[in-house]
Amino acid sequence: MKAEILEEVKKEIEKMLSAGFIRPCRYAEWISSIVPVEKKDGRWRVAIDFWDLNRATPKDEYPMPVAETLINAAAGHKVLSFMDGNAGYNQIFMAPEDIHKTAFRVPGSVGLFEYVVMTFGLKNAGATYQRAMNYIFHDLIGKLVEIYIDDVVVKSVSVEGHLEDLRHILDRTRKFGLRMNPKKCAFGVTAGQFLGFLVHERGIEIGLKSQEAVRTMKPPTTKKELQSLIGKINFVRRFISNLSGRIEPFMGLVKTNGQPVGRMLVDTGAAVNIMPYSMLRRLGCSSADLIKTNVTLNDFNGQASGTQGVLNVDLTVGRKTIPTTFFIVDSKSTYAVLLGRDWIHANCCIPSTMHQCLIQWDGDDVEVVHADDSIEVSIAGMNIWDSEDQEPLSGVSLDGCDRIEVTKNGVRLVLSTGLVE
Repeated sequence: MKAEILEEVKKEIEKMLSAGFIRPCRYAEWISSIVPVEKKDGRWRVAIDFWDLNRATPKDEYPMPVAETLINAAAGHKVLSFMDGNAGYNQIFMAPEDIHKTAFRVPGSVGLFEYVVMTFGLKNAGATYQRAMNYIFHDLIGKLVEIYIDDVVVKSVSVEGHLEDLRHILDRTRKFGLRMNPKKCAFGVTAGQFLGFLVHERGIEIGLKSQEAVRTMKPPTTKKELQSLIGKINFVRRFISNLSGRIEPFMGLVKTNGQPVGRMLVDTGAAVNIMPYSMLRRLGCSSADLIKTNVTLNDFNGQASGTQGVLNVDLTVGRKTIPTTFFIVDSKSTYAVLLGRDWIHANCCIPSTMHQCLIQWDGDDVEVVHADDSIEVSIAGMNIWDSEDQEPLSGVSLDGCDRIEVTKNGVRLVLSTGLVE
């Protein structure tokens, strides 16, 4: 870490120590690293990377409010007041038995510290803060106020009524010791920013900064830029008709029961379709949806493993959708779905692990569907399909061929003589 950044980090650590947010740690069970982040005003904030701790922490399933619902509820009111929690998360104390888990190290001779209060970056911090705000304002939410974590908007249909509404909210914050940041508050205004949108009596608009970002946006040239573009488009989806149809070319090729699959592993020797149980849960299914079976599968090392059952789903790859059977295994593999020969044959498709595309054909018409970069295609076998003892694929005869290769120009059948058809 650069010396000038370390000096800023030391100042932030001293500030948090004096505020009582952190304290020196002697016996740490988990140790995280700091990530200095530069603010817009040039100052530095010390963030903590709780990656390992968050992986081991069960998720708090407390229901979070839907942002679009809150925005709609805030719009259409004559007078609004906007408030923001002052160091919001830090207003909630950590459970004493969990303080030592928040330990973090600071480079140099600064030392080892732990959080006494809840901090940004913890897995369940947002849900915990939302639960507290819902408890404090439970009888006023939806009537006088809308709250998303530490963003608060007080809404009224008249100026006179707004003063009374605001008094109710401020009395409640004083009662529970809730502090607001005066620099981020605006009282008695007709319009303001709430969750990224401009809300006012006439409705909802895109903020000026967002409009300028759209006007100056450059076409994406990389996978990361494309993902960023899709995220920005999704943010303003309420203003774009038929959005799903418009951005369909940007989306991934593989979906299971309408749910996108982030990784597709093509095993050139697989005879069945396999799905890990974790993927089954992400699709919203459970063991109750499985058809019982006594089938035993062998893994790549030849070790036998039992299956939990069979699941029938609709699998979409490219422009083709077909009912597909998957064997569910209790696997901790990194892949999400393994597509076997059954599906490939039925769809007249050859997966290419060389060029990350799918070759589809209908008679003499061959179509190359290139994969979106967001679909990571891995391989467990070779870059080719061995044609020995393999039944012919629909529409393509393998007689006299050693193997099938997929090139940028289409399907290539390699003959035993070495010639290419």
